[in-house]
Amino acid sequence: MSEIDGKNNEGFDTDQQYIAGVYARSLIDATEKSGSTEEVLLQLDSFVVDVLSKIPVMSAMFGSPRVSREDKDKLIDSALSGKADRSLVNFLKVLNAHDRLDCLNAVNTNAKALFNEKNGRVEAFVTVAESMSDELKSSVGSKLKQMLGKEVILSVKVDPEIIGGMIVKVGDTVYDSSVANQLAQVRSKAMDGMLQKVRGSIESFVTESA
Repeated sequence: MSEIDGKNNEGFDTDQQYIAGVYARSLIDATEKSGSTEEVLLQLDSFVVDVLSKIPVMSAMFGSPRVSREDKDKLIDSALSGKADRSLVNFLKVLNAHDRLDCLNAVNTNAKALFNEKNGRVEAFVTVAESMSDELKSSVGSKLKQMLGKEVILSVKVDPEIIGGMIVKVGDTVYDSSVANQLAQVRSKAMDGMLQKVRGSIESFVTESA
């Protein structure tokens, strides 16, 4: 079985997360009957990450209440009919019928998480200052597997601003060993030390003055 991978989508509000979770479960349940779940989720992820994120106009049309449901259905057919599993096309039209195409990113994220959980896997989002070698990815993956007791899918993002080290996010848990974070902690401790000295000086002044 191949691994479902993709980008981490954040910033969804609570209501959207709940609604997306409901639709994600429905999609998985519907495709499990035909054994096409993994393929459909891969196609959904590709549509969200490789198409919508790169064609802002299409994404805006899906989320716009000014565009009719009929036009959105035509857009779905134009983009996916004959190219994607029919169950995915039908699912997108169900979302459209309930004016929920704006939840598509959240549905994609929830569906991947649910499917991975069902298969004893978890996705870990790793942020590093520069690209990782295959050897280092394997090492990080093995360490996380040992920690979490599950197969781990690594999604790696490069962000030079963290300077060095790495940030690992698994679900709601963040492991931050970045140089930027360490420097921030050093600055925070230094500031705390300065504030304590200032307080001490003020307290001494007040005591002596009294």
